[in-house]
Amino acid sequence: MEDGRDHFLLDLRQAYDVPHLHKLERLFDLDKRQGKLTITDRYDFTESPTSITERFISLHPPEVGQEGGIILSTSDGQTAGYICDARACMKDSS
Repeated sequence: MEDGRDHFLLDLRQAYDVPHLHKLERLFDLDKRQGKLTITDRYDFTESPTSITERFISLHPPEVGQEGGIILSTSDGQTAGYICDARACMKDSS
């Protein structure tokens, strides 16, 4: 563990009954200095899947931002922006 950072790794493979799923890990990397949380999913299949669906749960309703990003706004005016691609979802707080 680095100074000012926390890492947490989950092995999620056994949570899914997918025969060709070889590896599914979710890494949470919290940078306390920047107030930034990066979530990275790593997966490996023995055969190519037809699709992959990522699901996240939030207390606050999402708004669609630019380039498919997601913006969450709290009741006190704070916002968090998510930028997602096929390899990772990264949280950028503002």
